[in-house]
Amino acid sequence: MKKSTSSLLLIALFLPLSLAGCKKRGEMSVDAAKFFDTLKGPEVKGVNDTQADAAKQAEDAGNFQRAAQIYKTLMDTKPSDSALALKYANAMRRAGQCNNAAVTYQQLIDKDPKNLDALEGKGFCQMTFGEAKEASKTFEAVLAQDKNRWRTLNATGILFASRGKVSESLAYFDAAKNASEGQVAVLNNLGIAQLLNQNYAEAITTLGQAARKLPSNNPDVARVNTNLALAHALSGNMEQSEAILRQHLSEEAAYNNLGYFAKLKDNKQLATDYLNMALTKSDGYYKRAWENLEQVKAE
Repeated sequence: MKKSTSSLLLIALFLPLSLAGCKKRGEMSVDAAKFFDTLKGPEVKGVNDTQADAAKQAEDAGNFQRAAQIYKTLMDTKPSDSALALKYANAMRRAGQCNNAAVTYQQLIDKDPKNLDALEGKGFCQMTFGEAKEASKTFEAVLAQDKNRWRTLNATGILFASRGKVSESLAYFDAAKNASEGQVAVLNNLGIAQLLNQNYAEAITTLGQAARKLPSNNPDVARVNTNLALAHALSGNMEQSEAILRQHLSEEAAYNNLGYFAKLKDNKQLATDYLNMALTKSDGYYKRAWENLEQVKAE
C-alpha cells in the first residue's frame, strides 16, 4: 500500500534526525520510534488464530465434530502442541468418538504421565466403553495428584452409583459439589443419589437448587425438573409433582411420568389411572405409556 505524502515527508525528517544525534548504528530517536509504531496499523489475527476462534465457537454451539475437524487441521501445523492435541481429543470425545479420542489421550499420557487432563479424558472414554474397573483406576490416579478435580469426583460417584454403592457415591458427589461450587450436573447427580438413598427432603432441596441455576431456555431444564418432580412424588406430594411436570412436558408425557412415579410408590390404582389418562390424551399410539401400563397390570 502507498504511503501518503505527509507520511513520506515525516519519515524523511525523522531519519536524518536520528543520525544527527550520534545514535549507535540502527538506533533511532524516541520520537521516531513512536512514529513508526503508529505505522504498524491494527493487529490482524493470523490463519491459525482465526481457526482456533472458529473451533471455540463450534464447541460453544455444541458442534463438537466440527470443532474436532478444525483442531485436527491446526494439529497438522503444530504436531508437538500438547494443548492443541488435548482440545482435539476432548472435542472428539464430546462428539461421541471416543475411539479416536482415547488414542490421542494415551499419546499425551505417554508424553507426560502427569497430564491430568488427558488422564481424566481417558477415564471418561473408559466409562463410555463400559470399562468401569479401568475407569476407576484411572480416576484414582487423577485424584491421587489432585483431590479437587470435580469432574473426576463426579464421574467416580457415577461409577459407585451404577454398582449400587449409593453411600460411596453420595460422598463423591458431595465432594464434587464443593469442588465445583455447585455445578448443575453435579447437583442433579447428587439429588438422584439422595433419592436412591430415600433422602427425599434432601433430594428436593438439591434438585431445586439445580433447577434454579438453569436458564429457562436450557435444554436440561426439563430433565432436571422431571427429577425434581420424581422427588416430590416419592415424598408423597403428587400434586406438586404434577404441577412441575405440566410446566415442562406435554399433557400425555406428564401423565405417563406420574403413572410411573405412582408405580414406584407401589400405588397400583393411581398408576393405572395416570397411565390411562396418558393414553387418552395422546393423539396416537403411546408406546411408553402402554408398556408402563402393562408392567403395572403384571405386578
